[in-house]
Amino acid sequence: MTGRGPDQMVPAGQWTDEFLDILDGCGDPEADDAVKAYLDQAGMEAHRMVGALAATAALPPEEKTPQVAAFLNEHPPLPDWADWDALDRTAALFETIGPQMCWAMIAASGPAGYLGYRGARVLAFTGRLHDDVRRRVMEAAQLLIHALGKEKGRGGLYPGQPGYLDARRVRLMHAGVRHLIRTDPRVTAPEGGPPLWPSDWGVPINQEELVGYLMPMTLTAFRALDVMDLHLTDDQQADYLHTWCVIGSLMGVRDDLVPMGLESAGALWERVQQRQYGPSVEGRALTAALIDWLDSFVPGDGVPAGFMRRVLGDAHCDALGVPPGHWNDDLVMGAMSELTRLGWKADGSSHAASGVFALLGKVGLDGFLAYQRSPDRPAFNIPTELAATWWTGSDGRPPS
Repeated sequence: MTGRGPDQMVPAGQWTDEFLDILDGCGDPEADDAVKAYLDQAGMEAHRMVGALAATAALPPEEKTPQVAAFLNEHPPLPDWADWDALDRTAALFETIGPQMCWAMIAASGPAGYLGYRGARVLAFTGRLHDDVRRRVMEAAQLLIHALGKEKGRGGLYPGQPGYLDARRVRLMHAGVRHLIRTDPRVTAPEGGPPLWPSDWGVPINQEELVGYLMPMTLTAFRALDVMDLHLTDDQQADYLHTWCVIGSLMGVRDDLVPMGLESAGALWERVQQRQYGPSVEGRALTAALIDWLDSFVPGDGVPAGFMRRVLGDAHCDALGVPPGHWNDDLVMGAMSELTRLGWKADGSSHAASGVFALLGKVGLDGFLAYQRSPDRPAFNIPTELAATWWTGSDGRPPS
């Protein structure tokens, strides 16, 4: 596969309000039909199904219907526009700066997504079905590592590989959440009050939101890497965006919305922010919980808040309720010194900002590795080849 040429990419001019209004009414028919058949035949409530998928990455065999079993077991090929060379180049880049990319996703892409008040409401509501902020971040980090990492030389997005399977599971879970929000009385009429999902918001987790999700994972991540003094070339950015377009396709983004080039992505990002981004109670609560968790293991005073403000800008951070924070070289170097004192090494970075955020990313991953989830849920996993590269211990694992 060589991918689509420039004339086959989604054009920047496609992202009009009229077109995006249509996407607001579009869900994911294939996954939605599988979930509806499952709920009709298994007699299981939507919130139990979503909780099972989140907690165990599977459904009990006795409760699977043929439709859901087929969806989870089927491994359709990647779309014909997928560029294997671009996926391999992104995997090689991730092997080099993966910890910084993980930090960018956790501390920048995540809060950028919280600015979308519809998505923030979905997260706040389904948070009652999951655990806490660490669980949500860990699930996102696991998808990133599985999708971009390699195991025994085989990329994570090959059919049947961990990243591929994670994306398909998330797609099914989205369909369950979509059904839940549209039918559950706790949402449609909570205690006689106004619905938590107004009808003029369109379908929950609709196509505009699904394709819009790719933007903070890419364009915001690029800005975050710039702040870390890691500047990707245009070709590297294009490869990374293409990789996320493949992930988006696996998660149910319509084929006519991907792939896209950097110009088209920028145009979409501008429109989505204008249409759906703003302050919300849920966005502020999610951001506050994230900062509290980051502050619990990041040395120094105000590093996460300062980083968010540097990446997202004061206007967006004010909308999210991010504390003022501060940013200076002394703060970065102080965090670096503290992490080094605790046993972490800068392992070759020539830039203070890049080094400290590589260390912070590894500290976060170390916490995920130690985090005990439900017995039925596979432990957080880092492919052995990545672990051996990111950590220099004899066993390829983080220092104790």
